[in-house]
Amino acid sequence: MGNITDFPNLLHHKNRYRVNLFYGSSPQAGGLLSQRIGVQKEGNLCFAGLCRTFPINPTLFLQLGGQKRFQMKLIITSLSLLAGATAFAIDVTTPAIPASADFFGIEIGAIQLTISLYLLGYGLGQIPMGLLADHFGRRVTVLTAMSLFVVFAIIASVSSNPEILLLMRLLQGFCGASGPVISRAMARDLTEGADTGRLLGLMTAGLGGVMIVAPLVGALLLDFYGWRAPFFASGVFAAVAVLMIWANVGETNLERPESRISERFITGLKAFAGSKQGLLGALYIGLAFCSLIAFVTLSSELFIRQYGTSEIGYAIIFSAASVGYAMGGLACRRLIRQHSSLRLTHSAAGIFGFVALAMLITLVSGTDSYGAMIAVMVISFLGVGAMLTAGSTLALESLPKTAGMTAGIIGSFQILLGGVF
Repeated sequence: MGNITDFPNLLHHKNRYRVNLFYGSSPQAGGLLSQRIGVQKEGNLCFAGLCRTFPINPTLFLQLGGQKRFQMKLIITSLSLLAGATAFAIDVTTPAIPASADFFGIEIGAIQLTISLYLLGYGLGQIPMGLLADHFGRRVTVLTAMSLFVVFAIIASVSSNPEILLLMRLLQGFCGASGPVISRAMARDLTEGADTGRLLGLMTAGLGGVMIVAPLVGALLLDFYGWRAPFFASGVFAAVAVLMIWANVGETNLERPESRISERFITGLKAFAGSKQGLLGALYIGLAFCSLIAFVTLSSELFIRQYGTSEIGYAIIFSAASVGYAMGGLACRRLIRQHSSLRLTHSAAGIFGFVALAMLITLVSGTDSYGAMIAVMVISFLGVGAMLTAGSTLALESLPKTAGMTAGIIGSFQILLGGVF
């Protein structure tokens, strides 16, 4: 990696400067080191969210070139873990539902409320977490909320009655909403344009990996340690994410206006309502989430009962579909440099059109192909991964100053649509 050789702009904003630095022989030949580097007049430097103390001296800026790749890998890993903590907490505990129902001596339908209440809290927490992140800062909000998430996970794992377990899962979901909301907002703070889509694509791929691994981890923990272990594991995963964010990602929202939180809320809503890109991105993401919910809730009955697939066989099919989800995010990451987020969003919508057409042909023709249904599921998951990446980029790139609220509104809308669906 080359040294930084160009300082194309230095923008003063109150007590901070925003600096765009390039490495390589020129901005065109090299690459953007960090699209947002906050420098206070006193000499506090934030390199991609990593705050250090330096005098404002261009010579010292040059020394950051060799550290860029490793630091950015740590940041990407930290954000990916943060984004995946909520999904892990759902998927890892799913295998433990029957065993926990047996332990408490209640119907399995009652203990399934651990998922329903978790999702309820998750939906209710999206906008408040985004608003708090815009007002007080991303770092303090997510570290506080996810630390509480860990505490609630531990209490849930040692619960002596189902009521405490259900309450802790509700609170877990509320605090866990900070993970995906603030990780998206941080991604928008650190990047612009196509780079936002590339970062979100990596985070989507990481989430696909969580969908593959978490149910298997939950099943193994259940076999070896009992039903409490998967609930405890959800806290361990979140604790790792908290430590990674604390160690590797500083405050990324450096331009918070000095206004009351109620004013921030109204400003965020007005900005989102007035953004065609934001509304379109939220709509597409909501529809993609409905598709995901449909396959998650109906595919097990279809493959296990209708096709006679074993539980292990179905787990393999679901893992294969989750690979498609990850590939959708990676494909969007690669394509977003050549195509706009709007075009990619429309292309992802075309994938769902193809899936709907294939399902219609299957129903009308009366064919009952096991392989065809697997293919349709994998393609649908690929479309979901691509849509979540492109749709989020489309919405967030137009609303940088209210990225937290925007991410929260998108999350609430997709949960609402999924619940109605």
